[in-house]
Amino acid sequence: MTIELGVTPLGHLRCYGGSADSLTNPAAPPVPVVIETAFGKSIGEGLFALAAYKNAVELSSVLRFWREFACVYMTARCHLPASATAQLEAIEFTAQAESTRLLTSVPPMQGAEYLSLAVFKNAWVTLDSWLCEQVKTAGARLAGFP
Repeated sequence: MTIELGVTPLGHLRCYGGSADSLTNPAAPPVPVVIETAFGKSIGEGLFALAAYKNAVELSSVLRFWREFACVYMTARCHLPASATAQLEAIEFTAQAESTRLLTSVPPMQGAEYLSLAVFKNAWVTLDSWLCEQVKTAGARLAGFP
């Protein structure tokens, strides 16, 4: 399976997926299938899966780019004081400097011309909303979340 991320003309992050011919790429790692499954559920879950994925060298340059963004979010989230409750509060988009840096290193991707700080902010909010909901549903604290 192959997937890539891109930006729509309206500035939304979108997963473009499809099946790769396993005969032409038999050594393709199975991990992108897991990531594709996560993106099939939601952009937030897909970004979380990218951030959690340890072997970034197996990912395409576009997926590594978005993994780096998702890791910036997770770093910001994990540096907040632990909550006494399982409910996480939404955090504001605070990564303008990192996002500006990322804008200067965008790999070739579908819709790259539409990438902006607003797209990063929207992806941040999407990932944050997804994570807050998952932690709440699991009844766990962030430290205990899978």
